[in-house]
Amino acid sequence: MRMYHLGICENKTKTFQKENEKLESIVDIQKTFKEKYSENLNAFYGKNQTYNLKFIYNFCDAFICDYTEQREMTELRNSGIDFEDLKSYCYNLSSLYFRDYELGDKNGEAAKLEVSPLMEEFIHYMKQRIDADINGENISAKYEDYSRPKILMVSGHDSTVASLEIFLIHALGKDLSFYEYPDFASQAALEVTTNDDNKSDKNYDDYFVCYYLNDDIKFNLTVQEFLDKISPNIWSQNEISEYCKVNQSYTEVYIRVNEDKILMNKILRGFVLLLFLIL
Repeated sequence: MRMYHLGICENKTKTFQKENEKLESIVDIQKTFKEKYSENLNAFYGKNQTYNLKFIYNFCDAFICDYTEQREMTELRNSGIDFEDLKSYCYNLSSLYFRDYELGDKNGEAAKLEVSPLMEEFIHYMKQRIDADINGENISAKYEDYSRPKILMVSGHDSTVASLEIFLIHALGKDLSFYEYPDFASQAALEVTTNDDNKSDKNYDDYFVCYYLNDDIKFNLTVQEFLDKISPNIWSQNEISEYCKVNQSYTEVYIRVNEDKILMNKILRGFVLLLFLIL
């Protein structure tokens, strides 16, 4: 599976992210952090810190990882910070960080940049299997051939699922109440099914795409409805290259960004699993 990274399109994303820093939700969440935790953290670090948005997000990212893995964090605990209160704050901060700041452009362009390659690949394999089923081919005979996989599994980060959620808001015309920040070790799934295996004249209206985030069913559409809404929002490689003014493939971009950001990977929160279940 291929993903695109916002870091390679900074000429565009930095512009709207700078504006997003002025949003009331982002200003307030930073103010809350400083009021509740700065005194304790200054003592913990042994100096006064500049608690800007990036610092707060990275701090929360590392804290949630350590908290979930039940690490002691003795010195931080001895600073007097209530860990349960900090955990609640950090999840709220992370949710707003992606929804309002990193992916918060009004047209959903940032989410399209990240999700288009992933969604393009899912649709390709979904159609491969459905078309074979419609044509009466034995799709089970192709399980060992990657041209028609039954299950696609992708490991990613909270940002992966957050991008998918924002992408779906814009593609499906949902409001922001649809958005749900993925907790640590969440599972998102797009499942493709059919209700009538014996029907002889099937079409895409006889197949369904159901999207789950953990135990929450967020939509269930016919495949034709899904394609009608999703496909116009998927950007091609050429469209992404033109938008970002870069001339690189998805794979080249992914490798380059991961090399540049290798230090950051040490503090990124644990993997989120995306499952694509097809027929």
